Amino acid sequence: MDKPLPASQTKHLTNLSHPLPPPHSNISVNLRQISSSSGGGGTGTTGTTGTTLWLSAQILSLYLSSTLGTSTTTNNKNNCNGVRINRDDDEGKKKQKVVLELGSGIGYTPLVLANLGWKVLASDIEPVLSEVLKPNIEYNKRIVGNGIGEIEVRELDWIYIDKIQNDNQNNDMKDTIIPDDVKYLKEEGIDMIIMSDTFYSLSLIRPLWNTLLYISQVKDDDNKPPVIYISLERRDSLLIDHALETGKKMGFDLKKVNKSRLIKEIQSSGWGWEGEDWDGVEIWKCRWKG
Repeated sequence: MDKPLPASQTKHLTNLSHPLPPPHSNISVNLRQISSSSGGGGTGTTGTTGTTLWLSAQILSLYLSSTLGTSTTTNNKNNCNGVRINRDDDEGKKKQKVVLELGSGIGYTPLVLANLGWKVLASDIEPVLSEVLKPNIEYNKRIVGNGIGEIEVRELDWIYIDKIQNDNQNNDMKDTIIPDDVKYLKEEGIDMIIMSDTFYSLSLIRPLWNTLLYISQVKDDDNKPPVIYISLERRDSLLIDHALETGKKMGFDLKKVNKSRLIKEIQSSGWGWEGEDWDGVEIWKCRWKG
């Protein structure tokens, strides 16, 4: 198995080969990046807005691979770490689980989840969408999924959803606004939401939580709001603490994954990382409680 480098050491690479987490480390995906030093054409972005791999995405992918395993439709249990395993349609057939990623960037985590058998909705905004996310998904989806998982790439702007959510609240939810281009957020039956390194701008904290709230407000009493996994790198503690506190005030129940669990996953991964290679990364699990 090729041992992946921590993302902080790969920002300069235009093309990055990266193995999937165990137990599928024999599969590697090839990812296009655009960094400040690689050039790469297009907008020439610096890698700070989703055009390079993030360390928190590596850790989240490793954790989810271990936590969720590969059983997506045949497990007899009804719940796995807060995520519904079996969803029956009207005819009693098992439905594929759906995960939405906010800010998918170069697409590593969607490829990991598709390989575990999930239907993945990978989302971002332009120019990230066209320059790295779509090309990487199209190039690599043929080698992941084992014929089970699938990936759809969607444009999703948190500020746009924030406006919709605010309009709905101002209308007292009597005339709920659901534009055609985001109906899938309500109709797809999203079981899980994931995101990595999405707390980086003070101005986007409220729109991001409002996006999560918009998706979590499920009218079907038989379905719980989706479980949410947030992976972050604590570069600015004041910003991170403010972001987490904002979510709590909006009715989200947040619990931090024990660092000892993450250490165990790193040690058993075969990646050969030391503590300083991923220091500062945290994973939070949450769900909207209303």
